[in-house]
Amino acid sequence: MLLLLVLSVAALGCRGNNETLSDSAGTNTTSTATSRKVLFFVSYGNTYYSEYKVAYEGLRAAGFEVDVRSAATGSAESYTASGDIEATANSLAGSSYAAFTAQFQNYFGSAWQSGYNATPATIPVNGRIQDVTDMSGYVALVSAGGTGSLDYRVDGTYPTQTGPGGTISAAVVQAAAEKLNSLALNALENGKPIYFQCHAASLPVFFRIPGTNASGAEALGISLLKNQEAAGYPEAQTQTDYTTLSVTRRDPTLNKVVVSSPNTAFTHNDNADFKIITQADWYPQSVAHGTRTLINILDSYPTKSAAEANQSVLILHGGALDTANCAFGDAGFGTNDVPCNYTKTVSELPADYTHVAAVLNADSPNDNFAFTVTSVNLTSTGGAFNINDKNSVLTYLNQFKAVLFFKHWSSGVTTQVQDAIVDYADGGGGVLGLHHAMYNDTNYGGSNNKNILRDSLFGVVSEAAGWSASLQNFNLIATNHGHFVTTYGISYSAAAIAAPGSWPTGSIVNAFNTAFSGYQNFAIYDEIYNNMQFIGTATYGRGQNQVNPLFSNSYAAQTGQMHTSGFVKLFNPSGDSTVGRVAYFAPGERRTTIDINHRFGQVIRNALVWAAKP
Repeated sequence: MLLLLVLSVAALGCRGNNETLSDSAGTNTTSTATSRKVLFFVSYGNTYYSEYKVAYEGLRAAGFEVDVRSAATGSAESYTASGDIEATANSLAGSSYAAFTAQFQNYFGSAWQSGYNATPATIPVNGRIQDVTDMSGYVALVSAGGTGSLDYRVDGTYPTQTGPGGTISAAVVQAAAEKLNSLALNALENGKPIYFQCHAASLPVFFRIPGTNASGAEALGISLLKNQEAAGYPEAQTQTDYTTLSVTRRDPTLNKVVVSSPNTAFTHNDNADFKIITQADWYPQSVAHGTRTLINILDSYPTKSAAEANQSVLILHGGALDTANCAFGDAGFGTNDVPCNYTKTVSELPADYTHVAAVLNADSPNDNFAFTVTSVNLTSTGGAFNINDKNSVLTYLNQFKAVLFFKHWSSGVTTQVQDAIVDYADGGGGVLGLHHAMYNDTNYGGSNNKNILRDSLFGVVSEAAGWSASLQNFNLIATNHGHFVTTYGISYSAAAIAAPGSWPTGSIVNAFNTAFSGYQNFAIYDEIYNNMQFIGTATYGRGQNQVNPLFSNSYAAQTGQMHTSGFVKLFNPSGDSTVGRVAYFAPGERRTTIDINHRFGQVIRNALVWAAKP
């Protein structure tokens, strides 16, 4: 017997009757130039215009073709509850239409046009969703919200729906709902993300997994998102509906956009993890944030075959920790590459390259990655290469898909080694630097320094002159939602937080997700280099040779370093067709941080998979 769920539906649309609700606050991609088409569903009746229009124009500005479909042909009905898009953007507390237009420009590289603001009576559609066979011609599935979208929940009860061309039958609505369910599952099992907005965020909650029919609310099958998380329209009934189907609804105040995985009952061969995007509300700022999150997934996630291929990684280091010579004042301090800046208590000793290797060699419960790890001590290479011969170094590096640079002192970091690393990345290789990789030692490296890596590769540095540091508990804050490095396999169980008021302003702020919502984050205990900073020639953005920020931190005592916690680059200084990938993360001093059971351990694994050359 089918259970008919009786739901409370707001009369006005995705904004509903909460009119006064306010809010505080490439090269290796899954989409290519020849297959960047997005399937976009809009309800035949009552589609919320700001949700449709901002996502539609954002996708088009980013180079995607958008195929708009509904349950009937011709056009779909659109509306907003607060005038036009300009008024809607201005109604978000703490934000404005001007802030939204700047956000749109930053996210999608194109100016928002004032002509987009007025709400038309209808939205043109290319045909019926029921007539789409499968997702083979598309890279993603998107649905706008509005109260009309609730009619397409797979809940066993389907109303008629009135739109621009008249009324469609309940049978037609049911067919469209079931087709959406089918297309969503088809997308996910083929590694393609789905993105549902506001009221429509409940559709994946009501999508059913075939063959899982149970009783009660699960008579039609268990929810695609059972025991997972989702955003949803901010009203009490949403919580009730989600709870009924065992789905956790994230607090909509700060969790405007949520990225989830399907329930384990859905067979997808690891193609669908962290590819279900739901959005909490109707504000243009939230829609831009959600759309950017979708594009981040499309443009940063490697294919399944690439992600699960064996990644050969070379760790360049300066040797294992020598506790007899690691503290300042020890006779051999400076010959040991990893200093014990705080204590020699066993539980407080710093990490060395063996801990990094252990993270890569471990069997992570959060991924199916495989690494083959080779380690070379730059102060004693064992004949692997000649540190004074760039070609010798480069020939050796080219054997590997990625290089992890974890050298503290500048000893062994010759000009030739640095030039070889830069050329390796320019030739398509992946390079990851951790923590002291960009401490630019001038005391124990002899005549060596890391100036070339500073100026020509990473663009960030903690200089020995003026250096100070401390161990701190802080939040590592993900500022680029949906990027593979900061998203895949990482559960952000902590509550989202607003941007710290101490964050410094400047050009870098415009480079990451000014989400007008909260930021996902996790707690970390690690060393902060107080003078870590981007060099003056660094530029920020998502293009080649630009710093694309991924993490900031909440350590307000030294604000200048707060945005340097993590970033990536598409590296191509030669301007040819071969693009390398570079990443740097400021944490990495503590053994508890470089650990397979710490979220940062997953970040390291993700970064190397993202950076690895094909």
